[in-house]
Amino acid sequence: MWHSPDILGVLERLSRELSELSSFSAGDVVVRGFGDLGYEEFLCLPNGFLVSLFTGERSKVPESTSGKGAHLFKVPEWDELLEFLFHRGVVVSGFTRQASNRWSVELESGDALPLEGVSPMELLVKLLEWVVYERS
Repeated sequence: MWHSPDILGVLERLSRELSELSSFSAGDVVVRGFGDLGYEEFLCLPNGFLVSLFTGERSKVPESTSGKGAHLFKVPEWDELLEFLFHRGVVVSGFTRQASNRWSVELESGDALPLEGVSPMELLVKLLEWVVYERS
């Protein structure tokens, strides 16, 4: 599954704050940003290899995944996003479809947040961003 550039941008920013997004293993989807050119997604294979989800090209994971031009970050799965939120005191209790392409999130606390997304996955990423950067 390819992710929107907006969500990948948020995840890239979050990866600088959350060590969970900087570590990955076989089976994970990881991403590398190319400045203004966009992002490329890879599937992490065993033995330190990556396969591009765009070209199918196979390459070795760079020795330093945080060096200039080599910063890779993980695209978390649903369960991982929910766990990241839970460990930060936020429990998602549901989603509501607002319109044909807009979703809102319901929290167990009953707090109303002005967050919307085009998918529940996008909404969870935006919620994690809110928790990390904006919640007091």
